[in-house]
Amino acid sequence: MTLKPNVLSLFIVLLIFSLASCSKDSSSNPSNNNNQASSHKITATITGAITKSFNCTTASYVVVSINGATQTSISGYDGNQTNGYYITMNFVDLEMKPQTIDVQSSTSSVIQVIKYTNSTPEQFMALAGTITLTEYTASEIKGTFEFSGKSLTLGTDFQVTDGTFDITK
Repeated sequence: MTLKPNVLSLFIVLLIFSLASCSKDSSSNPSNNNNQASSHKITATITGAITKSFNCTTASYVVVSINGATQTSISGYDGNQTNGYYITMNFVDLEMKPQTIDVQSSTSSVIQVIKYTNSTPEQFMALAGTITLTEYTASEIKGTFEFSGKSLTLGTDFQVTDGTFDITK
């Protein structure tokens, strides 16, 4: 997949936003969990080079405009401070409506899983699959996903199945 330089820079900016915006809260303060019912959730099963039952209850999505393009980013983290997994889905100029996105033919999306072991990242890039938006408004995004890809570091295969997201701003 070849990305134009301005599209690539949009993805990098949104990746930074998404990595900073979603982490598992290990606080024992129950007041931190009041708004986390099913409205900040990403779940999936990851198999292949990595095996993980992914369950993030602090997921987020952001929409920003950069250089005239609108970037939508969905992200979630399942883990602790040094070991865990991110799932990020980034889109440029995504229409705000229900739709299905073919990961392989899309030139304006980047989907990844990032595995952290002892704070060292290994990045897995989606190469084929689908993301279905069942609801997309200014305040909520819901849908399902499944995709397969390779580790950018080791070239090993992975699959993500049974993926769901339900996130309210």
